[in-house]
Amino acid sequence: MPTDIQIRKTIYGTLLLGASTLSGDATLMATAGALGVNWASEGLVRLWEERSALLPVPGTPVTRAATRAIKRAVNTLKDAYRKKRGSGSDLKAFELVRDCADTVIEAAQPLDAPMTPVAAEDALSGALVQLLHGHDAQVVDFLQRELPGAVARAFRQELTADTEAWQSFHGWLIERVATQVGALSGTLERFQEVHERLGQQQRALEALEEAAERLEALITRFQQARAAAVAGATHFFQNINLEVGENLTQAAGDIVEGRDAIPAARRGSNSSVTFTNTGVRVHGSVKQAGGSIYTGAEPRAGDDSSVPE
Repeated sequence: MPTDIQIRKTIYGTLLLGASTLSGDATLMATAGALGVNWASEGLVRLWEERSALLPVPGTPVTRAATRAIKRAVNTLKDAYRKKRGSGSDLKAFELVRDCADTVIEAAQPLDAPMTPVAAEDALSGALVQLLHGHDAQVVDFLQRELPGAVARAFRQELTADTEAWQSFHGWLIERVATQVGALSGTLERFQEVHERLGQQQRALEALEEAAERLEALITRFQQARAAAVAGATHFFQNINLEVGENLTQAAGDIVEGRDAIPAARRGSNSSVTFTNTGVRVHGSVKQAGGSIYTGAEPRAGDDSSVPE
């Protein structure tokens, strides 16, 4: 079971990853657009899915800008939620998420391991559920849905207002693009020309300043990519001639131990789970489910729970 600080660290790291990726890609698109180069949106989605993210270094101006962006975004969402739901709404969940930025800003690494932005979005969704256990489910759903985009917008504003943060981000962006030369050159026409223009710091900043509409389009495409990934999830568990000395637990979702049941992340209607059990001997208890398993609680209604033959 992750600790509170690990959960907060995941939230900060995944928000940093999403905001920096979206702002970087918006800058790249704007730079290419200024040269009359078209970007293939389907290629961009493939790029999201294939690359392992390179994160900005903690403790730098760019990560301090990300901290401010998280706070600004959460405050904006809190005000919007209050106007929508009324002044009597419980807003403590927003304060918990806002505090994540300060809690881990000096952490050695914002994420335990590199991951794709789509995978990071799933990690963020699960971490929010864990951090906000017991809070209004409507608030949790609202934050899961709106927080990544709000942070990306605020992060872009921070970069365009803070010269030091922009310089730090620009260096990170050039480094990240260099690691993706193969994928980008196959997707982006006249890549070399775009890359050279992107390397000009002032022109790149101008591109970012003009990239508001492109950023909105990217946020929408990113949400669609994640929804498609969730909806199309397929999980196979094949257990043949398996002998387990104690307990066997298998689930298509997360496994959380040592606490009461908490809501699982939404799974699309097209998701599928297949359990194949042949010659399986288990000497303890067995739990197999198409959804998440939370040890110590009864399986949630709708889980495809079964015991191997």
